[in-house]
Amino acid sequence: MKDDGGTNVIYASELADRYGEDLFRFAFILTVSQSAAEKLLSDTMQELTGAHRFTKDAWENKLTAISRIYKKAPKYAPKQPDPGYLQNKSEEFVQFLKLPLKKRAVTHLTLYEDLTADQAEEVLRRK
Repeated sequence: MKDDGGTNVIYASELADRYGEDLFRFAFILTVSQSAAEKLLSDTMQELTGAHRFTKDAWENKLTAISRIYKKAPKYAPKQPDPGYLQNKSEEFVQFLKLPLKKRAVTHLTLYEDLTADQAEEVLRRK
């Protein structure tokens, strides 16, 4: 954390250190591609570093990053999942990955971030 005129600001690198795995998992669920998820997360963190003032609340910063990842995901997602990725996956998981992007995002946020569906949709609408 860096003190900026008395206000603590969490930079994207610190956000990545604390929540990087969670943010990558979310990006992967949206893109179904390791390389696309890595690029999406990297670009999002660079964008946030240059244009976003973080707050003291790390959780709020994480939700902002999630919102940005969601909005950018369609540009990064390949037409098909990574070759071989769906092998040995359960039929339920394969069907989950076929859901529309928003439904996958809301489902992921309710299961892994303990948000209600309404809270998840609110996060996805953030600017």
